[in-house]
Amino acid sequence: MSPFATGDSVRYPHTANLTEVYDVRADGIEQSFVLQERPAGGGDLLVRGQIRTALPLHHEGADGVRWVLPSGGGVSFGAVTGIDANGKTATGSLRMCGSELELALPAAFVDAAAYPLVLDPLIGAVIPIGDVAGQPDRVPSVAYDEGTNRFLVAWSVQYAASSWEVRGQIVSGGGVLQ
Repeated sequence: MSPFATGDSVRYPHTANLTEVYDVRADGIEQSFVLQERPAGGGDLLVRGQIRTALPLHHEGADGVRWVLPSGGGVSFGAVTGIDANGKTATGSLRMCGSELELALPAAFVDAAAYPLVLDPLIGAVIPIGDVAGQPDRVPSVAYDEGTNRFLVAWSVQYAASSWEVRGQIVSGGGVLQ
């Protein structure tokens, strides 16, 4: 089956029961695996994918996995969540197994879920605010927009002996970079 795009989504139907979905959002790309019915077998629901990157693994934990350059930029996979057709949710887990990223939902949730069932992590960019290694950041400023619950963080950074630039980043009220 061929992938297809609608709006800000791309869908990859793997089987009649399984579709992989990528939704573009302001804070990253939501990767979802949608199961139309309970998979055969028992135990935790596992989805594994091969990760090929030259970025070093920086963090692996319940809140996600991040590959980050020494300069601070990189890629992250956020925490795994399961959502059933009735809106019930469960926290999943993720871990690296060699070069494979394993996403998991607990068997008890998978067995009791109303289908379709969605497993989704958020894929995002790791963008440092300030923090250019070995260089001073100066004159930080923050502005808040109550209507959108977002902050604009701006600062000056020296990136060479006589070179400075102003940098900025929008951050949601929940701390999500945009």
